[in-house]
Amino acid sequence: GAGELATVWEQTPKLWRRVDGCGPELFSFEDAIKGAEAGLLDNAAVADGAQAEAGRWVAEKAGAASADDLKRALAKGTVFFNGAGLAFPALAALGAACHRFLGLPANINVYVTDPRREVSVSPHSDAQNVLVFQCSGMKRWRVWPPPPRERGKDPFGRGKGGDRVEGLGEPVLDVTLQPGDVLYVPLGWVHATSTADSAERSCHATLGVDTYFYGLCWSNA
Repeated sequence: GAGELATVWEQTPKLWRRVDGCGPELFSFEDAIKGAEAGLLDNAAVADGAQAEAGRWVAEKAGAASADDLKRALAKGTVFFNGAGLAFPALAALGAACHRFLGLPANINVYVTDPRREVSVSPHSDAQNVLVFQCSGMKRWRVWPPPPRERGKDPFGRGKGGDRVEGLGEPVLDVTLQPGDVLYVPLGWVHATSTADSAERSCHATLGVDTYFYGLCWSNA
């Protein structure tokens, strides 16, 4: 609820289980296929699975113009659609609700990963506070506090652009999300995902709340 999120905002991760309205009704693989065939996924990208296993975030254009294209891209790695809230009504409604609730700018991306992928995305940090909505399948999330700052390395872009995050130790949160679960990860916190234990394809929506870009968080002080 609102009070629980306020107590952890930009401080620590938080998990909610089985939240009504936050499962497959938000997004499904069938929605992804319909979107591809309708030409809505022109900006879809795929995170290279081999590079992810080596601890690197490397993405390329997915070319998802059909169901077959989408499945071929998934064989390479996790496929993601940035700005999905602009193309899918249920996600647009989620984004509007977030704006009303938080009064902050937000964007929604969707991530689709085939089952049995040991590394979906390698450890990295983001510049957004994120709320993850597990729509279908299962995905394991491991989350670590922000690593010590290093000269020349963006604390909100660790694990990207050739950077590797090493020496993380044990995660503060190690959890497998199931449909309807919601996870909050503060900006700058390192996280990695896997579908190694999932028997079905995973779809989740990530609502990224842009406080850093607009100078609305303590990191700008």
